[in-house]
Amino acid sequence: MSCPRRSFISSAGRAVLFAEITPWCVGWLPSADPKSAVSPVGLVRVTLTDYPALANVLGSVQVTVSATSVIYPIILTRLATNSYAAVSSECTHSGCVVNPFAPGTNSISCSCHGSEFTAQGVVLTGPAELNLTTYPVRQVSATVLEIQVPGIGFAVVATPLETSTGRRLRLTFPTDVGFRYEVRMRNEVSGTSSVVSFSLTETGVLNQTTFNGTGADMTLWVDASIPTGFLSVVRF
Repeated sequence: MSCPRRSFISSAGRAVLFAEITPWCVGWLPSADPKSAVSPVGLVRVTLTDYPALANVLGSVQVTVSATSVIYPIILTRLATNSYAAVSSECTHSGCVVNPFAPGTNSISCSCHGSEFTAQGVVLTGPAELNLTTYPVRQVSATVLEIQVPGIGFAVVATPLETSTGRRLRLTFPTDVGFRYEVRMRNEVSGTSSVVSFSLTETGVLNQTTFNGTGADMTLWVDASIPTGFLSVVRF
């Protein structure tokens, strides 16, 4: 098992805004201040069953990303059974929001000035001269896609500790007012996550499951007796 650290985010309502780390890799000792990470890549996790249009090839939807900075919605299009394209909805001509891909015209169109693009964001008809911004997208399971979006993630610093109540993991990360947070655990990258109880003190009872952001850094503690896994701080 490799030991990368990743930050993930996703859209409000349909998907989940979250930062994910792999803290229990042997020899992985995170020590950086959470604010030292510059524009970590976010990952929009999309559940396909939430978007009925994506059940069909050439189905296309607009995914709204909830982030602390302004970001245009993502146009997500199913190109084939297991192939998808994700592009920014920001028209490169004057910044209008383009429409999802339309099979009738075989294009993504801009209602403002008539520019047209392929499902992959390539310019077909002006006045736009530049292609739409594209985002890497991969299918991690039969029902879940992940779209990489730079600059909208948030960093989580994990520090393993031996305490009087056993081995724990201290998580520190920035929070924002208006968002709710929880911790989740997955045994495998593409597995289903479950809510993890945490404590607000190093040796306290692990009986918290959610809290509201305050705009300041947050520190909490979770059980670290499991040897490996993928721990996520989830922001709604």
